[in-house]
Amino acid sequence: MALLDPHGDPFLLQVMLEAAHNDKEVEEALVNGWSAALDNTSVHAECRRLIDGWAHARAENLVRPDQVIAILNQVIRRHLMSVPISALLFGDPAAADGEAVIALRRDLILPAQLRRFQVESSMES
Repeated sequence: MALLDPHGDPFLLQVMLEAAHNDKEVEEALVNGWSAALDNTSVHAECRRLIDGWAHARAENLVRPDQVIAILNQVIRRHLMSVPISALLFGDPAAADGEAVIALRRDLILPAQLRRFQVESSMES
């Protein structure tokens, strides 16, 4: 996780996301790395920090915005119920999200089950 943290220097994250853009195996390795981290509840705080770093790197155009979305959408499909992913999608009452995280949240694709709920809710209104 520390290797993909853009806080301070986004170079390695830039290289990895560019490689993922060009090679599906690299993309899958990144998704699997996120999955392994999210499966380990003892590093959830670090995962939240990493999500924040990715959001800021994306907002500052330091990385390919489309590749950040592509990776995180796959992670969301696998780990919707993990604390860091739920906080990304729905917010956390214990922490204020910055503009970069809010912008990232708007661009992510919610899983089909959630989209269906949103459609049903809007039809009821």
